[in-house]
Amino acid sequence: MSNTTATLPSGHDFLTRVALPGREASGLIVLVATSSVSAAAVVALLAAIALSAWNTRRSVNPHMFVRSHAAAYLVSLLVCDLFQAVGSLMNARWVADRAVEFGPFCQAQGVMKQIADVGTAVWALVIAVHTFWVLFLKWDLRRHVLIATMVFNWAAIGTFVIAGPATASVKENGPFYGISGYWCWIAEGYPVARIVLDYLFMFVSAGLSFVLYILVFCRIRGNLLVAGRRVRLRLHRSTDSSRGLSADDQTIAVTKQMLLYPVAYTIIILPIAVCRFAAWSGAEVPFAATIFTDSLYLLSGLVNVLLFCLTRRVLPRHSVVTHRFRASEDEEPDFESAGPASPVAAGSYLAETDAYGDEKVFKRVESPDSDADADALPPPRAIADADAARSPEIGGAPMAYPQSPLSAGGGGPVSPPPLRSAALRSNLGIQ
Repeated sequence: MSNTTATLPSGHDFLTRVALPGREASGLIVLVATSSVSAAAVVALLAAIALSAWNTRRSVNPHMFVRSHAAAYLVSLLVCDLFQAVGSLMNARWVADRAVEFGPFCQAQGVMKQIADVGTAVWALVIAVHTFWVLFLKWDLRRHVLIATMVFNWAAIGTFVIAGPATASVKENGPFYGISGYWCWIAEGYPVARIVLDYLFMFVSAGLSFVLYILVFCRIRGNLLVAGRRVRLRLHRSTDSSRGLSADDQTIAVTKQMLLYPVAYTIIILPIAVCRFAAWSGAEVPFAATIFTDSLYLLSGLVNVLLFCLTRRVLPRHSVVTHRFRASEDEEPDFESAGPASPVAAGSYLAETDAYGDEKVFKRVESPDSDADADALPPPRAIADADAARSPEIGGAPMAYPQSPLSAGGGGPVSPPPLRSAALRSNLGIQ
């Protein structure tokens, strides 16, 4: 059956039905299959993060990943990836009907796709800006910044999605959302809106994210020295940690891993950008190229999940497993303890102070929720021998450790922490 159109007041044709031959239907099946994989991965990771947050809700550690700014922004990005996958899964109806038909379902698909395009671009940029604030400017971001960022950006996404039908839609060009190719999106009568309200966000986000992460990487390596408002470039890596970014090796490693996110986002949208620019210039883009670039773009959710899983583990061990499936109760971590019974067995606490000298929350240096540095701890016997060697009975000077309010009730003295940049690690969700 051929395509059907309706004549608009402007005299232009508005597509109301597009037939799907076998080749085009097969292409949509590929998109549906790709979206299914991406959606399954995103749902699994969101469930793991939610389960971890629930199982650690009584933890005394305020620096857990699920309570960090980075976790909130990552969850928002994954939600937008899920919108993208669901919008593509809606193509299954067109495959079943062998045609794309204009109607409420078609318009819903257009809305889902625009939310996903704008949302993924916005939250990818937010993650880049957050990392820039923490590691380049060394700002200690408070909770109200997180709340304001979440509210503002979700409101902005909703505003841009509503702005199209509310302001750009005119009767002469027909409905704002309609058939676009072999699925539904912003209708062909609104080419400027397609660029301003969709593609522009993607390209700007990819470009700015890449620039920000390059600056952060140079700051970490010591090639960029910042003193107040002055920025100085050094061709050779700085070895003076007081002039470069004061961060430990673990923070630097995590930052290098975060560089993968903007690189992956740029790689994913680059092919689809080439096809779109070619189409705007009047060139005919092969259908196979369109399916390939769209499939690659739909894998963004899976790519983000893989990056999260293949880089440093930030969810506490056993926190993503329910009590029912634990091997034994002995393996359940203690999330309710107010402080360690022994500095050797449970690690130490660090009292941080803000710019005004007020004491902030205490942070477990060797957190019970993370075993990343467990192998680096000295054995208890070695610590006991060292303390005995310094005892007054054998002429050694007693070691003075600062007392922590968390251990004042009998936990004993605590040892000074070996780590630095606690505020940076907290904002990044590094334990």
